Amino acid sequence: MSDAALTVRNLWKIFGKGADGIVGTPDAELSRADLKEKTGCVVGVKDVSFEVAPGEVFVVMGLSGSGKSTLVRCLTRLIEPTAERWSSTATTSPTRASRSSATCAATTRPWSSSTSGCCPTVR
Repeated sequence: MSDAALTVRNLWKIFGKGADGIVGTPDAELSRADLKEKTGCVVGVKDVSFEVAPGEVFVVMGLSGSGKSTLVRCLTRLIEPTAERWSSTATTSPTRASRSSATCAATTRPWSSSTSGCCPTVR
């Protein structure tokens, strides 16, 4: 296990009917245009993985339409990812967390100093 404060592995967000059935299939390797033509689904975030060390400043940069906002919305659970594995060692209590983070914490499990699958607070 790494010393990362936040670890995200294989995060996907696919919009459209049947999106849950795309990750892990050959359709997941199709280009954005081909996937939309074949399934009617649109990929917002495709297989993103990263780690953030304690105290590290982490920046999400990219071109317009590249999925930056969708990624952040998935991390804060404003929208649910299609698939993902992630963990956090966040120590912020839900009372100091943002509304979306506190909602995620309340719906998944009580907040603790070592939480897996719960929303971190980005400062």
